[in-house]
Amino acid sequence: MNKKLKDSLPLLSIVFAVLIALMMVFSVLRTDGGDSIMSGFTAIFGGEVASIGGFASVDVNFSLVNFFAFLLPLIFTVGIFMLTRNSKGNDKINILFNVLIFASFIYSLIILVNLGTYTEGTATLFGGTVSYSYEGASLALGAILAIIFAVSGIITSLLKTILIFK
Repeated sequence: MNKKLKDSLPLLSIVFAVLIALMMVFSVLRTDGGDSIMSGFTAIFGGEVASIGGFASVDVNFSLVNFFAFLLPLIFTVGIFMLTRNSKGNDKINILFNVLIFASFIYSLIILVNLGTYTEGTATLFGGTVSYSYEGASLALGAILAIIFAVSGIITSLLKTILIFK
């Protein structure tokens, strides 16, 4: 039983990392009234959120922090899985890799909980530009599900690290 669980945990970590990355498709920030503000793609890569003719526009800037929040667990889990899938490496290396995966899920969780703070935009009105963050925005379904998957990834990678010691 312990061997089966130990072998399936890396795959579970990959599944949770993929699910976090897939949450970019859904709405991640909303107003207090429940209206969607932006998807995860917009929160990461930026883009125009609203405009009124040529004299007023609201744009979201590219955010490297948000990019890593959604994709770092996937990069680490898949990368490390590919490096270690055929090796019977020593436990110290496996522990290090699992700690890196654990840290990536924790990073993702922290950023996703505070996603509005790390999402910045600019508003242009009659040629004047103002920068702001979406700190007051509420988390939408995509961000909430990504938080749940990040917590699940934390538990899975921590459990895998503990099982290496046994």
